[in-house]
This record gives sequence, structure tokens and C-alpha cells, in this order.
Amino acid sequence: MVPAWLQVVKPALASRLGEARVQRDLPASRTTALLGEILRREHEGDQHELVALREELSRLHTGLFDAYMATRKVQHR
Repeated sequence: MVPAWLQVVKPALASRLGEARVQRDLPASRTTALLGEILRREHEGDQHELVALREELSRLHTGLFDAYMATRKVQHR
């Protein structure tokens, strides 16, 4: 399995990993799939859905969420 954080460093991998089978019983697999979904959704502009997905990522893996958010320009209100 490709580490989820690699998608943060190389976002182009997200589209290729989207085809991989997600093993819902493995947290690492769910987290990798979720991060890929977030990266794909960023381009769609649905901010409400993106916020919900980011919250889920934060619950699943705080360290990965922090690494991901450090690469984003987000204004907190």
C-alpha cells in the first residue's frame, strides 16, 4: 500500500490511487482513500463537502491532516 502522506507530496497520485480497492477494515486504506477524495474534490469547489471530508480526515489521522493542511492556503474564520 502507498502511504497516504505521499498524496500530499505528490497530488497527481490521487487520481491513480482512486482506482485502488479500499479495504474499509484497515484504517490506513480508508485514510488513503479519503485523502484522495479530498484532493479530487478540491478542484470541484464544493466547500461544504470539502470541510466535511477534512473533518473526517482530522478524526481518522491528526498527523496526516496537519501535514495536508500545511500544504494548503486556508483562512480560518
